[in-house]
Amino acid sequence: MDEWEVDFEPGGNTTFKRVFKKKGLEPDECYWIASWREALGQWDADTMPAPDLAIEVEVSRSVLDRLSIYAALGVPELWRVSEEGSISIWCLVDGAYRQSEESPSFPGLPLGLFNKYLGQAGELPASRLVKAFRRAIKENR
Repeated sequence: MDEWEVDFEPGGNTTFKRVFKKKGLEPDECYWIASWREALGQWDADTMPAPDLAIEVEVSRSVLDRLSIYAALGVPELWRVSEEGSISIWCLVDGAYRQSEESPSFPGLPLGLFNKYLGQAGELPASRLVKAFRRAIKENR
């Protein structure tokens, strides 16, 4: 987000619930991008807008069981990080998630580049990976 100069408000792993829908969950990470203004300074997870992007790391559970909850909450974009270390992008279309090759929040972001550097996690320190990824993003813009 920094390299693309995108305004955002982070939500971390805030628990979101909608009492009237009897749905709730806690993403591994989430962000308000298009709706950052509505989320700024607001920490009532019952009334604030759904985050624009949620990230789920699938280590001990599959996010596939959680897709219907994300859909009920109205989260438009979900990134799934597999146990193997690759990202897939899922977009909410007509109430259901469909896999996408491009992020609506970051059009033109090369998913393969993301997966290349994510696949190197554990081989290099995170600081080096982040620096290398930032350089690659700048070169591919």
